[in-house]
Amino acid sequence: MNGSISYPVARRDEGQSEVLHGVEVQDPYRWLEDPDSEETRTWVEAENELSRSYVSGDVREEVLSELKKMSEYEKLGCPFKVGDAIMFMKKDGLQNQHVLYRQDDLNSEPIVVLDPNKFSEDGTASLGELEPSDDGKMLAFSVSLSGSDWRSIHVLDLVSLEEISGSCDWARYTSIAWKKDGRGFYYCRYPAVDEDKTAEERGTSTAEVKNQMVYFHQVGSSQEQDRLIYEDPDHPDWNFRLTTTDDGKYLLIGVTQSCAPQEKLHLIDIEQHFGYESKHVVTLIDDFEAEYHYIANDGSLFYVRTNRDAPRNQIVRIDVEKEVREFADPGLELRG
Repeated sequence: MNGSISYPVARRDEGQSEVLHGVEVQDPYRWLEDPDSEETRTWVEAENELSRSYVSGDVREEVLSELKKMSEYEKLGCPFKVGDAIMFMKKDGLQNQHVLYRQDDLNSEPIVVLDPNKFSEDGTASLGELEPSDDGKMLAFSVSLSGSDWRSIHVLDLVSLEEISGSCDWARYTSIAWKKDGRGFYYCRYPAVDEDKTAEERGTSTAEVKNQMVYFHQVGSSQEQDRLIYEDPDHPDWNFRLTTTDDGKYLLIGVTQSCAPQEKLHLIDIEQHFGYESKHVVTLIDDFEAEYHYIANDGSLFYVRTNRDAPRNQIVRIDVEKEVREFADPGLELRG
């Protein structure tokens, strides 16, 4: 391309503004936030055409060839234990996504467990969350279509390597926390929106989503049978982070109101109250002053990493059965 570049004109909507914290803020390009409008599509296509005209020709092919050469090498993820087996992610050369492999021991031949490159013919489906059951017999994984934040959670039988019927839709920003016996898992979902659209169309949807909820899904059942475990309709913008303890006795629900490292913390004794979890939610931490990450527990005695009164984090001990819960120093010092 010779000469100056003539960029497509983006219309300024001088009448678009809103008041934020008492200050009027102009937003003349708000119309571009609707990716499906005719005006936005026309402008984007004009931008794409400009880009294509600039990078077309021999230079593009030379650059593409060099990028392929630099990317064409084997990429390995960190191995992890699943039951008695070893799993790892690997990508050969120019594959779009890493493939999940399993080895029965360090000397056995790896076998393919899950290949996200085969999720769709056009390569627009990608792997999201990945969580094996404690006994290593099941694998819960989520799939995203067309770059969407929406996830559909599926379950793979790690013995037969066959997918089990009964997926969970409308998941978004979700954790997957297995019950110790592998009967099912806890996850987060939203009320259904844009039900008239295809999964691919939801990938560009700008519909507002609120009221995240925690559900339990039993492996092999339909999503309609899932049980509601926890919700907070008075705070529709809050999100939840789920963890089941190593002994399988408790479910921890971290509650966040933003991206800040601060959360409330709830607990359910799922060993005692499985099937009636929603009636037995106990609040451990009822403020947004810090974040808390479960490390381990010995019965009701929990070891937790937190930034409460510790900008570089500290490990504290909490007895969850005490009515007044105190942060006790477990005698561990973090250095660095």
